[in-house]
Amino acid sequence: MVVNQLSPEFFPSADAFTSDNFYFPRQKVAPSIPPYYALSLEGFKCALQIVTIIDSSLIARNGFFLHEPSIIIVLHTQAYKYSWVDEFALNVVRNRNVGSIRKVNGIIWGQLKSEYPADFFAFQRSLDKFSNTDNPQEAVRLQIVNPIIENLRKGFPNPSA
Repeated sequence: MVVNQLSPEFFPSADAFTSDNFYFPRQKVAPSIPPYYALSLEGFKCALQIVTIIDSSLIARNGFFLHEPSIIIVLHTQAYKYSWVDEFALNVVRNRNVGSIRKVNGIIWGQLKSEYPADFFAFQRSLDKFSNTDNPQEAVRLQIVNPIIENLRKGFPNPSA
């Protein structure tokens, strides 16, 4: 639903969208549920990584997000490294190698200071916002797509907000 609603102004068309855009870590123990699922997309100027956190212990206790299973959306400036979830989105979720943080209207703006430095913005959405609705398309548009487009239009990575 996210891919179908994203603006082609920021992200290429969904024509190149394949199973390679999805990722979850495989466990060597059976049976198991992965601790997270990720959707990664390459944009014209940034990468989009949407991580559905199943195991809330992935979220840093001293981090930016509520410690609960949820969806965390991260956009970062290393567009070609869109599939590198461990290096970018999970570092934000785990509050590792993160600096220059500020929070504006529930959106976290910052920089990753790792081997691959990047500017990012991120936000969290409760899973309840998607399960307690009769219109999941509308919930995705309001809770994920609109904030992405709104914050990209602010001039990411140098927002004027």
